Amino acid sequence: MPPDPIIGQLTSRPTLEPRCQLYGPPEDKPKKNPENKITATMNTTPAMMPTHAAA
Repeated sequence: MPPDPIIGQLTSRPTLEPRCQLYGPPEDKPKKNPENKITATMNTTPAMMPTHAAA
């Protein structure tokens, strides 16, 4: 009987840990993505301005 609850807790812990680890990197990635998006937007703005000027 005792092993069952322990196994259940151990099984629940690994399930929550991977989720926390998976949620962790995504938080760091979104922070880097906005920077890349801002850089891409700045690079795209000059490229689009000539396009509008030409149009």
